[in-house]
Order: sequence, then C-alpha cells, then structure tokens
Amino acid sequence: MLLKKLSLSVLLSCLFFVSKAVSPPNIVFILADDWGWTDWQMNGDINGSTFYETPHLDKLAQEGVYFTQAYVHPLCSPTRAALMSGKYPGARLHMHQAITSHSVSQPKLPTIASANKKTCFPQSRNHLPLSEITLAEELKKAGYQTHHFGKWHLGNKNYYPTLQGFDSQFAVGGAGPGRGGYFAPYSGLDDIIQGPDGEYIAERLSNEVCQKLEDLQNERFFIYLAHFNVHSPYQGKTDLIQKYSSKIDSNNKHQHPTMAAMVESLDQSVGQVMAKIEALGLSDNTMIIVMGDNGGIHWANDKNYPHTRITSNAPLRAGKSCFYEGGVRVPLLIKYPPLTEAGRSEHTPVHIVDFYPTLLSLAQANISPEKDAYDGVNIIPLIANTAKIEQRPIYCHFPRTKQIGAPVGGSYIRYGDYKLCRLYGLNYDGTDAYELYNIEQDPGEQRDSSTLLPQVSEELKQMLDQWLTETGALVPHINPDWTNMTINN
Repeated sequence: MLLKKLSLSVLLSCLFFVSKAVSPPNIVFILADDWGWTDWQMNGDINGSTFYETPHLDKLAQEGVYFTQAYVHPLCSPTRAALMSGKYPGARLHMHQAITSHSVSQPKLPTIASANKKTCFPQSRNHLPLSEITLAEELKKAGYQTHHFGKWHLGNKNYYPTLQGFDSQFAVGGAGPGRGGYFAPYSGLDDIIQGPDGEYIAERLSNEVCQKLEDLQNERFFIYLAHFNVHSPYQGKTDLIQKYSSKIDSNNKHQHPTMAAMVESLDQSVGQVMAKIEALGLSDNTMIIVMGDNGGIHWANDKNYPHTRITSNAPLRAGKSCFYEGGVRVPLLIKYPPLTEAGRSEHTPVHIVDFYPTLLSLAQANISPEKDAYDGVNIIPLIANTAKIEQRPIYCHFPRTKQIGAPVGGSYIRYGDYKLCRLYGLNYDGTDAYELYNIEQDPGEQRDSSTLLPQVSEELKQMLDQWLTETGALVPHINPDWTNMTINN
C-alpha cells in the first residue's frame, strides 16, 4: 500500500495554510474532455495556440497558477476514476481503457490468446466500484454540498454520481454528449430537462452550474463540471466555425475550425462560471480548477475535414490513447486567492490523483480509515509556492492492445527528469522493450537513452516492476500459443 507521508517542510506548509485560510474553501473542478496541452493560448507561451482564442482561460492563468507538467491517464474513464478514487486506475482499479461494450465487471488477464498474437493483454473494468470511497463521499461527510454536471463515464446507472457521493447529478453522459450530439434536442443524456432546439450543451451546463452557485452561495460546496467539449462528434456553433474557417493557416499546427469553435465554447463556459463566482462575492473562498482529462486527438477524426487532424500536441509526442507526453500531459490551472500567486507557473510534475489528498486537506476533512490506499500526494505547498514536495515517481499502467501513436500498450514511470516506458511484447521474440527519455531535455521523446544510460534504465525498471507488483496490476505476458514462439522453440 502506497499511502503517502508528508515531509516536515510540506507539513509546515499545510499548517501555514490552515492558519491563513480559516474556513475550508468552496471547490469548483472543471474537467474538459480531450483538451490537450496546447489547446489554449497559454498566455502567449511559445507552445500555446495562435489559432484558438481562449481569453478566459488565459485570465484564469493570469490570476492563478498554471502547472506546466500535469499528468493524467491516456484515456477519459480511467482519468475520471483517478480523480474520484485518488488511485492510479490502470494498476489498482484494473481500468486502463475508456469504458466501452468490451469492458467487463471483473477484469482478468487471459492465460492464452489466439496463435497469431504475441502477447496476452488484460481486460478493463466497466465501472468505478461502489466500494471505492470517492472524493465526493469524503467531502460530503465533511459538510460539503456535492453536485455533478455532465460527463461521468464511470459505469451505467448502477454506478452513477448520486451513488458515489454526489447530492445531485445533471446531464449524465458516457463517452460523448449522447446520440443527439451537442445541440438540443438531446438524446442519450440522463437527468436533463430538454432545452430549446439548437441549445448548445456546453452553454446549458454552464447555466445550470451558475444557477447552482446562486442556490448554494451560503453553503459550502463541491461542484464537478465535467464538460463534453471537446470530444467527438465535432460540433460547434455555426458563427464560431465560420470565424475560425476564415483564420485557417496551412503553416499553423492548429487548423481545425470546428475544434477551435468547441475550444472557444469551453473557454466561454469557464469565463461564465468565473464571472458568476465573482458576482456572488465568492472569489476569495472558492478554489477553481480547470484540467484536461487526456491529451488532444492528434489524428484526422472528422468526416467533414477528413484530411485535417483534430489538434496537435507538439512539441509533445503523440496524443490521446498513448502513454507518450502528448497523451498524458494536460493543462492545469488553479485559482484560489488565499494561496495562489497571480500569474505564476509551477513546473513540478503533478498528477490528477494528487487532488484526492489535496482537496481533502483544504476541506480540513479526514480520509476515512476504511480507505485502503491512495496514490496522490498533497500539493498545497506547490499551489501556495511555500515549499517543494519530495521527489516521487509518477506512474501509468496502460496495457491497451490498440494504440495510436505508440506501437503497443505499455507502462511508464516518471522520476525526476527521466521517464522509462515499458512496451509490452514489442521485441521480435515477444519480450518487452524499454525506452528511456530525459523529459526536461527532450519533452518530445525523440531520443531514446536506454542504451546510453543502462544504470538509470535498470533502476527505473526495478521501481516500475515493484510498483506493478505492489498494486496488483494485470501485466501482459507472452502468449504461450503464439505460432512464432512454437517455431522458435
């Protein structure tokens, strides 16, 4: 069990917070779907977009802190499970895949596969177990009003938000906004009253959240706004699509007008929620968090623009559905005036699992003794810029058979400047391959240093292997019925 202990400096920083912020803050967590690392202007940073227009997200960064190395899982359902549970989902929860009809209730690792497959890959879970003590459940016990809006994608109605610690749920959906798409009349969303024809779901979610903020202005609340933007199907407001169609530049890494329109609608939503919080006089006691759930889609995926990739995560490598940086590094913006310094960037690597202990600490809530494990660390010192946290490894277990941007499924460990990737069954003989990258010097992961730094590779390999064992991860193995194996023997 990898329960985390705070260093003395971190403990002192947390005590500083308690003395400085008398009452626990309200929390608004906005999670954007498929919103990649470069899918905003990034305050004019060289890696930001010159095509998308995101004034409200930039304003949030100017008024708060921007984490430049924030990590998630390569796909949506596992990232959401990580936020709710505080656990690395691929290893501990056996959920590495976005929940689909192929997911199962009790994942197993097959002992054999068909003869043409080198590797046996595990199944993936189709729900967040009710036995998990969620972030919402802990906050609710601490006196918070807890409310969910939008994408859930953590199981069917038997595992919906109101069964996982939320007082209410609105427009609950799976992978995307339902069969009806982004515009009303909606189809495939639960717990939503139809809006007028043509209403855009991002605007509806924002309006509902703002109404809830007004209703709860005298209460302590946790609002989880899980936008469908910018997931497929690619549907934006007509005027915005026209606007970006006139801006297309073949030399720009971002060229998809509908994607740009959807990003702007996301930005407008963030702005609307921020403005409501300010109008209600809640700014000084409300933490606003905006984060992506996985990297942006770096391939062509829209029949209306069949030759235009949805986005680009460059200079990062690959994107969604891949364990390289473009698939797991996302924007993270936090504003909480009692702690955050306006306009600061924080470069320490953090992970979405860190919000479990962090938000509970801010809420002055105890973690239930029944909680078996969590993998995050308290990042209040980084948010407040009062101390560094002890260097720790960040992990990912992603044994997915189908990859986009990588040859096979894999796992990785990020420790300090280095990241070691384990690629399951990639070698000709069916054994695993390894790649080592210095992320600080080579964020695009173009120079494999595994043969140049064998000692570093071996140390990280041992740490990764130990973690996979301790967490009970389902680890792929050579298929004993593989035809080539039989021939070679």
